[in-house]
Amino acid sequence: MTEPGGRGDFLQEKARIGSDSEPGFVLGHPSAITVDRRGHVYVADMASMTVKVFNGAGRPLRRFGARGRDPGQFLTIGPMSLVGPDELAIVDNTRGALSSWSTAGDFLGELTLPEGAQHVTQLKPWGPGSLLLLYNSTAATNAPQPDLNARGRLFHQASRASLALEAEFGSAELSLNQQPTPGLHFRPSPSAGSFTPVGSVQIAYAPAYYEGSIYLFGQESWNSPWRFRGVLTGYQPPGPALQHLGTTKSAPKMLAVPQPAIEGGATSPPGHLPSKAAVTVYSRSGFTRYEAVHRSLGLFSTRAGALVQFVRVRLELGHDAILMQTFSPDGELLHCRQSELLTRELLEDGLDHAVLAMDDRRQVYVVSRTPDWRVPTVRVFEVRLGDAEPISPE
Repeated sequence: MTEPGGRGDFLQEKARIGSDSEPGFVLGHPSAITVDRRGHVYVADMASMTVKVFNGAGRPLRRFGARGRDPGQFLTIGPMSLVGPDELAIVDNTRGALSSWSTAGDFLGELTLPEGAQHVTQLKPWGPGSLLLLYNSTAATNAPQPDLNARGRLFHQASRASLALEAEFGSAELSLNQQPTPGLHFRPSPSAGSFTPVGSVQIAYAPAYYEGSIYLFGQESWNSPWRFRGVLTGYQPPGPALQHLGTTKSAPKMLAVPQPAIEGGATSPPGHLPSKAAVTVYSRSGFTRYEAVHRSLGLFSTRAGALVQFVRVRLELGHDAILMQTFSPDGELLHCRQSELLTRELLEDGLDHAVLAMDDRRQVYVVSRTPDWRVPTVRVFEVRLGDAEPISPE
């Protein structure tokens, strides 16, 4: 697929889903996407509180779910994951419930989420009978100054049948909580990042705040304890990870943001990350929320065992870009390419980069809200790695 100006892109558009669907299947507010091995695309729609199912070409197949407070209904819908060949698990963070559905749309039952898991951002099946839930328990509090020294549970391994606790790990191993600067008020960021399985007993984790590293956790076997296995070093984004905020006449009480960078412009050493990727700056005119500049948009694994990550980074002042990093099964960073297509449309034309998925056939699914498409559209891109160049984000 050739971009304006004659330069190609490693993404090639294959299909658009939902924009011209029949009544009942037009998308309103997509909040999660997953794809089964038949290529059927499941889209959780927050506007209707339903899951809408399409084939790979975008033809509507079925829909299920409803708005409400009863089992089989949703007040919020997503994240969502396949947990078996023909079974979906869907989180309702508002109701604190995890419901199970057949891929045909039959409601199979629901379980109560673990205490403290008010904002699960991802779930995946693990082993013969477990689920891995990703959330930051310290982000659940509404206190104006959360206790940043509290250890958040990043990963909660639970029984698939009952959600009974089997293991907790993540935050303590990564030292995710640093001492706050006196007088600086942090507002929790709801996203804890994303993870993906690597082989049979190991996962890779990318924090929402991205400072150039992916973290590995693993087990010796399904029943053994989780251990921190090490770090994969990816592209090191230039500049500080948080916005620089200065004092202005209109906001004389603005507070400075601590800099995670160390002398010489290098990023913070691996294993020392701010626990919050967003800050709130208070002034006489109210407060403003500022997000991290460098953000991981999603971490995925391919059928061949490689890792693929999409990252939004600030290359220079006023110039952000969407990069795709590819790691070999051995953890070597093979490619780091900027997608001109996603950089232009995610950052300029309004794609919803909070909803991004990838299947094991290297197809990427992104929600589009561009002016040309009056309703949200799931755009499907195929990743072409054969002509990818070595690391070169420019």
